[in-house]
Amino acid sequence: MALISIIIPAYNCQDYIQNCLDSIINQTMKNYEIIVINDGSTDSTLKTLEIYSEHIKLINISNHGQAYARNLGINEAKGEYICFIDSDDYIEPEYLEKLYKNAITYNSDIAYCFINRFFDYKPSLLERKFTFDYQYIVDNPINIVEHKELLIKMTIAPFGKLIRRQFILNNEISFINGKIYEDLLFTQTLMFNMPKLSMVPNKLYNYRMRKNSTMSNKNSRITDIFDITDSLYECLNKLCLLDTFKEEIDYLLIYHIGIGTIYRLFLAEPFNLIKSRNLCIDYLRKYNVKMNNKYCQNQSIIIKLFLRLFYADLFTF
Repeated sequence: MALISIIIPAYNCQDYIQNCLDSIINQTMKNYEIIVINDGSTDSTLKTLEIYSEHIKLINISNHGQAYARNLGINEAKGEYICFIDSDDYIEPEYLEKLYKNAITYNSDIAYCFINRFFDYKPSLLERKFTFDYQYIVDNPINIVEHKELLIKMTIAPFGKLIRRQFILNNEISFINGKIYEDLLFTQTLMFNMPKLSMVPNKLYNYRMRKNSTMSNKNSRITDIFDITDSLYECLNKLCLLDTFKEEIDYLLIYHIGIGTIYRLFLAEPFNLIKSRNLCIDYLRKYNVKMNNKYCQNQSIIIKLFLRLFYADLFTF
């Protein structure tokens, strides 16, 4: 039986999927299965995947979106651990071996590594300066209550991690369909359920930034984030952990709504900035979010000034 099930949703990725699959086939560890869900691709993705038929389990479906494809992959997986890889990314040769050895050593539910982000286009200054992966280093094994910062500093994407399959099944965790930001809900729900954690302090996963990705598309369903963060609060309440992680969940709202959503709304509708700001501030008030959050103190002076300017009445003195 495979030790690791690698799940790859594939949609119109003809320019990248070969590099992704080659990086898996050339791993130093070989005891894995590759499950590729072709999510209704209309380019030559399927033709490329068929070339790799001896290496992969190929599932063809009509287009349902990445969340649906990943959930299908979870259901099909047989491995002890699950590993998500995006079809336009690639992994270093020792990615699986290092993560698996780490997981076994510490009996981890989740073993994770750091991310190398690279661009397919010339990024803006803001994009270049954006901190995607904090590389927060702590001693293994990791207790999330003792290191609450990981809720903020661990990459919210499901990639860059080995996740014990039974942990996902036992806690009935899945990706929400039909929403963007589903990665945030999935990863934070994993963390809220108190997994045994361990870390490999190396950049082993290569994350490609594309101009036409879902999250960079101005026409994306930007306000889906409100439903996602509602679900985060519901999860914490259900697990009786809201008081434990109140400052962390509040900061996630500041980061993803107070900063990220207002920025995306501005890009989509630059002449409705005041309306967008009011939409965000009303939502933050719903959960009594205050800008005096301790994690805001580590932000750059530009971000601090931005928060002061846009959300002055959410500060307490």
